[in-house]
Amino acid sequence: MNEEKLNTFKIELLQAIIACNDVEKLKQVKLLLARESMNMVREEKIAYEKDVLSEKQTQELEKRIKLLREGKAEKFSYEEVKKRIEKKYGI
Repeated sequence: MNEEKLNTFKIELLQAIIACNDVEKLKQVKLLLARESMNMVREEKIAYEKDVLSEKQTQELEKRIKLLREGKAEKFSYEEVKKRIEKKYGI
């Protein structure tokens, strides 16, 4: 979609939103846009981390994220992590 068509589409979408009086639909649109915004932030962060982290660190991080998503990663509460850090580093 070229820029002119994209802008026309955006204007049509805005007009449809303005004309809509269904609060639930408007809430859904707002939620959808918020999720998309969060996905963009997350993708930018991942791209940044890949530039900052070494290849080995990136691979380890991706492996752990995969395990977490599959429900195979060990999880700890904030309090447990805090206790482990205090014990290990004497903080």
